[in-house]
Amino acid sequence: MFVVLLLFVFYYENIQIAYIRLFKITKLVTHENRNGKVEGESVFYLNGNISIKGRFKNGLKDGPVIRFYNDGVMENKTNYVNDKREGKEYEFYDNGKVKYIGFWKNDQRYGDLNYYYPNGRLNAFHTYDILQQKFNIIRWDQFGKVLKLEGSMFSKNLYSTNKKDSIVIIKNNMVYKDINDLYVTVSTPSAYNLQFYVNINNINVKMLTIKNNTLKIPNAFISKGVYKISIGGELLDQDNKVAETSYFNLNIIKQ
Repeated sequence: MFVVLLLFVFYYENIQIAYIRLFKITKLVTHENRNGKVEGESVFYLNGNISIKGRFKNGLKDGPVIRFYNDGVMENKTNYVNDKREGKEYEFYDNGKVKYIGFWKNDQRYGDLNYYYPNGRLNAFHTYDILQQKFNIIRWDQFGKVLKLEGSMFSKNLYSTNKKDSIVIIKNNMVYKDINDLYVTVSTPSAYNLQFYVNINNINVKMLTIKNNTLKIPNAFISKGVYKISIGGELLDQDNKVAETSYFNLNIIKQ
């Protein structure tokens, strides 16, 4: 088999544009900065059609990266920050309808993941915590009937961060020194309403705000001593009936 590979390089305002052609079937278009690192938008063509398109910063994926089916329909869209998946991910059927929507945090699956049938109805729902463990699972048939509902509306892997911004998992009856804030990963299925509470040392935490499946309680462990933590809540269906109830208690000591 005879293969011809041609590389053409042009320079314009310190931006390098490289074209790689293989029988005019495959083509890669990239832009490089003064340091020779890929910068800005990069596009890969296959059989004359866009196959992958993404944004780079100093050689690292930084921004949305999009894959396409052969006919040009978007197949997947994932956001990157510093070459790591961060934020929402969208996967599509070849007819353009959403197949699933998920979320990434520091290149790990985190938070809600919604799967859809081709007719647009919810198929399955999972929620992942900071350890990438699934703690809530719901499944429906193609007509919207619930087939499975199990798990908890929040993860029992509560966590904090230390001065180095490393994750510290909070476990029952353990002693900690370098922790301050408290984080709880919460499941937020769109088909249900959420009622939630957090109690620390018999005081209810007010103004609870959940963002990207994360409930942050600042300065939860600001002082030394014993901390009794109680978390609970309910998932309510569209008829305002309780579909799921979750409770969790633990005690820790901060030195």
